[in-house]
Formats: sequence, C-alpha cells, structure tokens
Amino acid sequence: MSIKTLLKPVVAAIGNYPWRFLLYQLLFVILMQQLGRLIWFFGNAYWLQPLGIWEYSKVFFIGFYFDLPLVAYCFAPLWIWWVLFPYSIHKRNYFVRSIAVLLLFLTLLLNAIDAGYSNVTSKRSGKELLDVLLDPANNLSTYILDYWWGVLLMLGLALFLWRYFPMPPKQEIYPIRRKSLLLFPVSFKGRNFVNLGLRFILIMGMLLFAGRGGTRLRPLRASDASEFVLPEISPLLVSTPFSIISSFQSNKLKLVNWVNNPQGKVLANSLPISLIIDQLKVHKAIKDSLSFTTSPDNYLANNKTYPSPNIVLIVVESLARDYTGFLNGAPYTPFLDKLAKNPDAVVFPYCFANGTKSIEMAPSIFAGMPNLMEDFFITSSYSTNRFTNAFGYLRKLNYTTQFFHGSNNGTMGFRSFFKSGGLQEYYGINEYPHADLDFDGHWGIFDEPYLQYVCKRLSENKQPFFSSVFTLSSHHPYAIPKALEKQFPGANLTVQKTIAYADYSLEKFFESARKQPWFTNTIFIITGDHTSHGTLGYFYSPSGHYEVPLLVFAPGRGSTLQPTMNPVILQKTCSQLDILPTCLSYVWNTSTVRLGMGRSLLDSSYAGYSYHYDKGLFYIIQYPFVLVLNDRGECVDFYRQLRNSNKQESLLTSQNTEFLNKKMELFQQLKATIQLYRTALTSNRWDELFNNR
Repeated sequence: MSIKTLLKPVVAAIGNYPWRFLLYQLLFVILMQQLGRLIWFFGNAYWLQPLGIWEYSKVFFIGFYFDLPLVAYCFAPLWIWWVLFPYSIHKRNYFVRSIAVLLLFLTLLLNAIDAGYSNVTSKRSGKELLDVLLDPANNLSTYILDYWWGVLLMLGLALFLWRYFPMPPKQEIYPIRRKSLLLFPVSFKGRNFVNLGLRFILIMGMLLFAGRGGTRLRPLRASDASEFVLPEISPLLVSTPFSIISSFQSNKLKLVNWVNNPQGKVLANSLPISLIIDQLKVHKAIKDSLSFTTSPDNYLANNKTYPSPNIVLIVVESLARDYTGFLNGAPYTPFLDKLAKNPDAVVFPYCFANGTKSIEMAPSIFAGMPNLMEDFFITSSYSTNRFTNAFGYLRKLNYTTQFFHGSNNGTMGFRSFFKSGGLQEYYGINEYPHADLDFDGHWGIFDEPYLQYVCKRLSENKQPFFSSVFTLSSHHPYAIPKALEKQFPGANLTVQKTIAYADYSLEKFFESARKQPWFTNTIFIITGDHTSHGTLGYFYSPSGHYEVPLLVFAPGRGSTLQPTMNPVILQKTCSQLDILPTCLSYVWNTSTVRLGMGRSLLDSSYAGYSYHYDKGLFYIIQYPFVLVLNDRGECVDFYRQLRNSNKQESLLTSQNTEFLNKKMELFQQLKATIQLYRTALTSNRWDELFNNR
C-alpha cells in the first residue's frame, strides 16, 4: 500500500467539514491576536526603544508562538464544543458564534485597555489590571467618556468579528450528517463513540501542546519573553490576556539558593528598628519645652526622654522627577522648587520608586518591602503574613499613627494592609465631612480641600504623631476644580496640569500648617508613589521610569539637618524602602536604622541601591549602573545610563576592572536580596529576618 493511499483518509478529513472550518477558526483567532498586539503597539510606540525594523518584525513573528497558550486557554470552550457537537457548528447556530466572538472580543478589549494603561506602567499588565478595573474607587464611566472614540472602534471591531468569524454554511452538514468525522471510517457498531474518543484525544492533545508552548520542560510564561527578544520590547511580544493568565499561574514564590548567607549581604551591620526602640526606652510623652535642636545624645546619656518630633509623610500621586523644576527644570512645581531651596530642606536627587503602581508604594515605603514578584503583596497569598510596618513600630514609641487618603475606604486594600501592620487610624472618603461638595466626580476628594482637612485633623492630634497622606488629583482622568483650570501650566486633562494643581495644594497646606503649634516640631517628607507619562524617552527606560523626588523639610532645624546630610550621603542611590529609615536615623541620631529591606542613607556601610521587578526580570540600580537578572539567577544585562539620555552603554562583556567589580557587587547584592525576600515571604518570617534581628 502506497503512502498516498494511507494519507487519503487524512486528506479527505481535512478537506471536508468540519475539520476545514476548525482550521479556519484557529487561523482567524491567531491572526486577531496579532491585531491585539498591533493595537497595543500603536498605543505605546512612542516610548518603545527604536531598535530597528528587524527587531520589531521578529516580535510579531515570534508572537505566533506566544499566542498558542492563549488560544488554548481562552478558547477552550470553543474547542471542547468541537469535540462534543461538531455537527452543530454552523452559521445558524448563534449561540456558538456568540461564545466564539465574545471570547475573541474580550482578548482584544484587554489589549486595547492595556494599550492606555501601559503608558503609565511601561509594561504589560497581569491580573493587577483586573484589580484596577474592579477597584471600588474606579469609575469606569469616566474612561468610557474620555475614550469614546476607542469605544466606537471596539464596537466596530465587534461587528467585524461577528460578520467574518468563519462558520460553515448549514447546507454542508447534510452530506456528512450520517457519516463519522472520517477519523475512523470503518463501519461497525459503536463507531460514533470511538470517533468521539478520537476527537477528544486529538483536540485535547493539541490544547495541551499549545497550552504548554510546545515540549518545554515548564509551561511557557509571560516572563519568558526576554529569552526570545530584547527586554526593551518584550512587553510587545506578550499579549495582555496571556500576561494575566501567567500572573494567575505564578502566585507562589519559588525558593532559590543562589548565595551563601544572603542575610549578611543584604543587611550588613544595620540595626533593626525594634532594637532601636529598645535602646530609646521611651516611657512618657515629650515635654512641650523640649527643644529638638538639643543634642539627642545628651538625653540618652542622662536617661531622659529622647526627642520625638512629629513626622508627616506626603505621598503625591504620580509625582515623578520628570515634572519637577528642582530636579528636571519643569514648570509644574513652583512651590516645591522654592521649598527645595529652603535652608531647612534637603533633597535626595537619586531616589527611585520600587514599583509602577500605587498599590506597590504602600509596602515599599511603610514596610520596607519591594515588589519582587508577579503579584502585588497586598493582593497576594502572602498578604496574611505577620509583619510590622512603620506605623506599628512608631506606635510602640507612643506616636499617634494615621493614614489619610480621600478615596474609597476599600481602595487597593490600603486600610487592611496598614491596619494589619499596626496603624491606629485610617481616614478615607467616609470620614471626610464634605464629600458631597469636594468630590472630584471620579476618585475622591480634590487635593486642596483634602489637605486642608488633613491639616485640621493633625492639629487635633496628641503629639508626637506619625501621619501620612496620599493625594489623588494627579490621577486619570486628571480633574481639577473648574475655577482653577486656567491657573496652571499644561494642557487640560493631563497629568502635568494636575501635578501643578497638587503643588498648589501643597503650598496651601503649608500655609495653614505654619500657623499650627505642632509645625516647628515636625519633620515633613514629600515624595511620589510612582511615575506617569514621560516627556522624554529616557523616562520609559528601566531606570528613568522609576525616578521620583524625595525632599525632607525640617522647619527651623536646618542647622542640624544640613550637616547630617553631607554630599556623600545625598549622592547615594536610594529607593522608597530607605525613606523612613533615613528620616528616623536623623531623628534618633543613630545611623544604622533599618525597616524591612530599607536602610538609612546615613549608614556609611550602606552603598545605596534600588530594586524592582519588571517584565519578568529583576533590576538593581545604583546610579548610573543598572544590572538585570532573570528568574534563574543569570545576569542578562549590565549597563550604564546617564540621566535624560536614551543611550545605554553596555558593560555586560566589559573587561574593565572597575566595571567588573561593580557588576559582581550588584550581581551578588541582587541575588541575595531575591533569595532573602522569597525566604521571608514563603516562611512568614518577615519581621524575624528583617526587623527583630
């Protein structure tokens, strides 16, 4: 028997309904995923690196491979229908057509939504996109109104899918209605059940093969993109639906054993905050007559009450270095520019956020916990772990602790996160007395009236207090009071204009605060939660996209603040992890203060680093150096990049001794950090490993 004779049934099967239309549908779905990739590309092309036509063409070609798991997972209901009821799939079956078109439309819709959201995060979104969309404070109608043209395009796309999704005409069914699917053409009793089994094995085998990404030892994940294309454009390779699926599959951290004694490498000689608390032995409230400018050492020596100034930490939504005048020459922050020149203020020019979203800010700043995994800690399976945050520790020092955010009380899980770590008082929109008058129509209370409310509440506090406020007006849809719309630079409904409004609101806040009795006994810290839309390509690079300002203002205490922060300290790289340890180090006159993975910049043994996780890779920054690690602990990139420059000087293969030493330092530091981070979370020993040593 010839090969042609043997293949004749196979050729006949493919040429007949329904296999022919199964292949048509499969091809149509895959091509539409490329359309989704194109939609995302058009929305983010302005910040993607100009790497040449070949590199981008390669992304779209390899994209077919990365779409296989998506086609298997998302369209499984359609393929299973093919197993059970193949003859029912025809143009008149609107139920099957509706399922297929709805699944296809949802994949394209997620890509379209993320095309806008990625402008801020500069990466593909995982399941956190669903958290954002479902957040109680998120008003989806605002986005629909702002992007009405996008809604119309998506409706047009839905009509296109309905019209052109390949479904066979009903008349093709009848000639083979009484036949098998030709997988088992021999006539005998029970043939239909055999064919059902064969169809099941064939299609399920195809789904398993595609879902795993072929014969890989482990299933294909979004984080594998950097193995195939350059990291700068890996977000284009991975579709948003596939990224979401991967993030659901990657919710457990894998322990690694990359270095010996990671705790020693990460923590060095710094003292945990709990030990500082034991040393201070604060037993009574600070006396009103106590002068903060008096040397704290005298109080320790005489066993008296240690100085306890109030601490007010102001986190400004989307405040990036990009928008400031004192760090980048921008016109949007005239008040902060003036404050930065105040003799009682200190600016840390090399500060980096540890994430690109507000939900990542809270653990980073207040618990010294960077986000070095796919999930957000607050919404991860580790969120119920035991840990103490800065509110909890300062509460032990008789501080009144508060967090203010004029949005929905349940937004981003802030209240639960802060309360579980020791926060006393949480103030959201429910506590604001004039919410009906000052509501911005979208997220919460406008910055100016809310900061005035915060100032009033602080005046009612028992001192000392540690209070933090997180603003919200500089968030999409970037609304400001109509009476002030023409007062600030920048186009309407842009982040730059709302940053200017936030700066104006801060000015009004400080005008009110200066009149309060607690003002001169307070340390103010101003920083941003993350960055937003950049004005230069540099601000979408792995380092530029994380740069936020950090300003410390101690009214009337410049004579003690300035000498402490010498030029060497100010030039150190720092991150959100280091903000509170550095402030407390100054307050307590003790250089070795640590909170979680955060370290005091006053500690001479601390070289200064920033860590973040982006596009499936781990980054460590020590300006101007950036080192990149994959999830196997391999160094995949090492370069130097100066501020506001798009040029990266690759040092990965450099044999220069200075660069080799720097590479090894950052390589070991990052590996040790990841190893200890995973150990602390998976074993529920965060406080033990970082705060109670």
